[in-house]
Amino acid sequence: MADTKLVDEYDYSYMPVYRILVGSRSEQELTELLFVLARDYYGVASDTQQHFEIGRPVARKLLQIDVGL
Repeated sequence: MADTKLVDEYDYSYMPVYRILVGSRSEQELTELLFVLARDYYGVASDTQQHFEIGRPVARKLLQIDVGL
């Protein structure tokens, strides 16, 4: 049986987030990525500092995840 993995609109965002979580672990870098994803791909943010800062607590929570093998 052939692998018929379906790709959805969220698949492209997993790897950049994961790379930060296992790499730089930078809150600022992760916050910036979340903002770009929200603004450019999901259309739920605008170019305001307020919308940028909404992602900061999310980035902090993501950075609490132990992604080590």
